[in-house]
Formats: sequence, structure tokens, C-alpha cells
Amino acid sequence: TGPCREGTGTHSGGSRVFRKLRESLFFKLLATLFLVVAVAFSVEAWLVIEAGRGAIEKLVGENLSGRAQDALKDVERYLVDRCADVKSWSALSVMDEVLVHDRFLNIENELLELQRAHAQHYVALTVMDRSGRVIASSDLNEIGKTISLSALAVHPVRDTLILMSDF
Repeated sequence: TGPCREGTGTHSGGSRVFRKLRESLFFKLLATLFLVVAVAFSVEAWLVIEAGRGAIEKLVGENLSGRAQDALKDVERYLVDRCADVKSWSALSVMDEVLVHDRFLNIENELLELQRAHAQHYVALTVMDRSGRVIASSDLNEIGKTISLSALAVHPVRDTLILMSDF
């Protein structure tokens, strides 16, 4: 015969207390306060997450844009340097041999040396006459071929034109 036996009424007294507490003003205020606080925290959490997401998206976008601008400047600097190489090589006295179609292979030897010295930058170096005939090339298979000048793409880099081809 313990206090929790069925039919003694002990349980029913506990539920009566809980029922009274539930109906009391204090419980109603406590439940309302809990609901208001939960909603307020939920709304604030959502606002913080959205603000953080927007800040992260902006930061990532600015970072990517900055990196793209840096890469573009690096590529432009690289092309300007390669253009300067070509300009200085075209001014070499050996390039006068173009007029006699490099009969003594002076241009050819110069191109081979230049290509070896700058292999990290150039796959092949080629000199053509005005008609597109290859006079000298570091790729010996190209010598004597005629390349359609319309197949060459002209790319402006600042005040200089660079001829590029995929032949």
C-alpha cells in the first residue's frame, strides 16, 4: 500500500495541481513570455544569418574581382614583355637577311638560339616575308611553307600589334 497505488487518489491530486497551475495567470504569462522570446530569437537569428550571408557574398565577390583584375594585369604585362622581345629581335641586324630570304641561315640560327633561350615562353619562332612565306623558323618543318596571312590573328596590346597563330 504505497502512495502511488491506483484508486488512492494521489495521482488525481497531482493532476489537479497541474490543471490549476495551467489555468493560472502566472502560467499564461510564462507561456506568452516564452513564446515571445522564442519568436524574437528566431527572427534575430534569421536576420543575423541573412546579414552574414550577404556580407560573405559581397566579400567573396570583391575578392574574386580583385584576383581577376590581378590576373588580367599579369597577362597584359606578360604580353607586353613578349612584344618587347619581338621588337628587339626584329631590330637585330641579322633580320636584314629577310630581303635575301636568309640564304646563309643567319636568321635561322638566331631563331634557334632565341627559342632555346626563351623556351618557357615560345613554342616556335617564325620569320615570314610579306607574302606569308616562312623564311626561317625554329620549327624546321615550317621553312618554305606559305601561311595565309588572313589565318593570323592580330591582337592589340597597348600601342603594339602581336601576330599570333596556331599553325
